[in-house]
Amino acid sequence: MSKLDRDISFGQARWGPNDETIIFIGWKEFPYRLGVWACRNRRSALYAINLESKDIECLTPDDNICVRSPRFSPNLDSFIYLENSGGGPHFKGAKLRKYDWKTKKNSTVVDLVENASGDEFPGIYVDYLPARCWSEDGKYVYFSTIWRSREAIVCIDVENRQLQKVHTDEQFGSCDVLDVQYNMIVAEFSAPNIEPCLVIGQIDAKNRATIGWKYLDSNAPVIHSDIKWDIKRLIPTVPNKKYPDLDYEIIVISPTKMQEKYPLIIMPHGGPHSCFPAEFLSRRIGFVKLGYILCIVNYRGSIGFGEANVNHFLEILELKMLLMFSKLLYIAHMCGQYPDFYKAAVLLNPVIDVSNMMGIADIPDWNWVEGGFGDNFDLSTIVKPDHLKAMWEKSPISHIDKVRAPTLLLLGKKDLRVPMSQGLKYYQLLKARKVPVRVYQYDDNHQLLKTKHDGDHFIQAALWFYKYSSP
Repeated sequence: MSKLDRDISFGQARWGPNDETIIFIGWKEFPYRLGVWACRNRRSALYAINLESKDIECLTPDDNICVRSPRFSPNLDSFIYLENSGGGPHFKGAKLRKYDWKTKKNSTVVDLVENASGDEFPGIYVDYLPARCWSEDGKYVYFSTIWRSREAIVCIDVENRQLQKVHTDEQFGSCDVLDVQYNMIVAEFSAPNIEPCLVIGQIDAKNRATIGWKYLDSNAPVIHSDIKWDIKRLIPTVPNKKYPDLDYEIIVISPTKMQEKYPLIIMPHGGPHSCFPAEFLSRRIGFVKLGYILCIVNYRGSIGFGEANVNHFLEILELKMLLMFSKLLYIAHMCGQYPDFYKAAVLLNPVIDVSNMMGIADIPDWNWVEGGFGDNFDLSTIVKPDHLKAMWEKSPISHIDKVRAPTLLLLGKKDLRVPMSQGLKYYQLLKARKVPVRVYQYDDNHQLLKTKHDGDHFIQAALWFYKYSSP
């Protein structure tokens, strides 16, 4: 590895043909490392090293791409990988690319999708490919991707560059491929009211997109029959001349029998380029069983709806920094813009002031991109007053004087993505304005997913909502 630039980190290594070569991903670090967790835009390249000669070859010479998940075909004559542009939004659509080991050429198997009408294929939106994803004959690959507000399984004919959606039971909103081997697929299925269950499927030799699914052993799905869910497609009320056909979706999770009015919790995802698929999460079930209706929002800018949807968000003049729970709320920005609409808010590691995060977050490029200055950013860029002014104006802190909703802050002491100082400053400012506010600090990072912390912050949120939603 001494022949490579020292400002490169290595990972995702795979053995090549005859165990004579190793291919791997190299992430460019110059002049310093940026955060890579949940960042599918870091500039990187695919390399191959010959173990005998020690020669190293770059297989993807483009300097401004992000690559990941190299997966060799069973006969090792080619491999596929994911590729998207470097920089820009931290999650975006990816191309499925193929590298032919004999011809040494790269080709595109599945390209980006700019616009997807209705339920058409919106493009590939996935973190990584399964470690094993090829059919036994080396002609097809299987993996899961975000498809609007669902996680769907796709079958791709690599040679003919054709894609099909694999049929699964509509009662499931999330179908995640775990492994593919011997023409069998192991996957995890779930839905907002169905707990995760393992299934195994036999690939049909005549119709590769037809899978005969069976539950593993006694692993039949646990269905919460007292809870129902639905995906609703909405058209924005504010027209957009450049992107006139964009829509968005919400997932509504509610008690099956509605005999009275229930408080509504609006729960948009963070990112902002991310998505909430219709999967099972225990805290969602918990809120519904406590007597709430959940509205999970995949707003414009979410992944899984085509690239126009992702890029549209970057042109919005006023960012909605979408953070976590709420007419009870999980968003800081909306508390100030609609002060009388929400009864309470719960914010998990919220972005409060984009301009103040420039030098303290592990992803400084995010501030430039979401602040509307993505084209101006490189690692040598100096922040200027007009940048700071624009970022501040697009931040929740600019609406602090209008906030009325009692606010609960849940902060991770080890959060490098949105440092705790953001939430603490918001706490101090709200307290000074005599807005009811409370803060809990956890010895955890951005997502607060340690078991004891995940459970505690759900309980604290439930108690907060109960306090302020009760008659």
